[in-house]
Amino acid sequence: MNDHETYIPFFVFCILISCSTPHQKKISLEQALSFAGENRIELEKVFEHYKNDSLKLKAAEYLITNMPLHFSRVEYYLSPEGKQYIPDIVCFPDKDAVKKHCDSLRNRGYTIQGNNIYDSKTLKSDFLIRNIDLAFLVREKSWAKDIPFEDFCRYILPYRTQVEPVSNMRREFMEKYLPLIDSGKVNNAIDACKIINSQLMKELVYKDTGSPLYPTVESTYHSGRGSCEDLCNLATLLMRAVGIPVAVQLTTWTKMDLAHSWGVVLHDGKFYNFSPVYGQPDTYREKLKLPAI
Repeated sequence: MNDHETYIPFFVFCILISCSTPHQKKISLEQALSFAGENRIELEKVFEHYKNDSLKLKAAEYLITNMPLHFSRVEYYLSPEGKQYIPDIVCFPDKDAVKKHCDSLRNRGYTIQGNNIYDSKTLKSDFLIRNIDLAFLVREKSWAKDIPFEDFCRYILPYRTQVEPVSNMRREFMEKYLPLIDSGKVNNAIDACKIINSQLMKELVYKDTGSPLYPTVESTYHSGRGSCEDLCNLATLLMRAVGIPVAVQLTTWTKMDLAHSWGVVLHDGKFYNFSPVYGQPDTYREKLKLPAI
């Protein structure tokens, strides 16, 4: 979808992507641990690590209870000899070069394969502990300190946005972008979001990558280009890394065979729309023609 298109009426089908859905209320912690199978021991290490820190323990319980419904969609080319290969779009000058390379792969017998890799069954204790500790490092920032703990768990703590492969960039994002807002003058999530989003508007562009594979956050970040969904995945993880409570909102455009994604930032119990490329809170709402949330 092109964000510069004029408005076309659409049927709104929106969800907030965090680490929780209505169905997740039916999953108990024990069910989540059982679902993990052999990886259960890794998840239990997280509880042991935080046994003397009640708040981080609650955060760990939140993540692990919700993990069974979350997975990474990993896509790759498979050669006729059975070797996996993922083109690095950063190594190509533009989408046409990427597309030409992918066409050559298909001509040589490569096929696109994909797997869903469930978080509960694969994520290790060190990853989860690192994610929780980093999230708590920014929890006391002026723009985040008044956010209720439940909202912190839903919109800052999560390590993923949708079904993108799990990223290890949280610390890198925090170290690079936190200084932009850590001046003591930012005291609410909207202002923090505007500053970070202004920087992302300089670094990112809405552009077809030429690759048919579902991208990683790393590839989107290093190439600086991607679809609206790709850019939202990146921006959401990046903003959460600096303590901004954000999520992704989705809709279906019924008159076109397309969907669209954009970001929302939570402030005083309300969500304000923004685009990682084209719009700040709350100017993007007018472009989307959305009712107030």
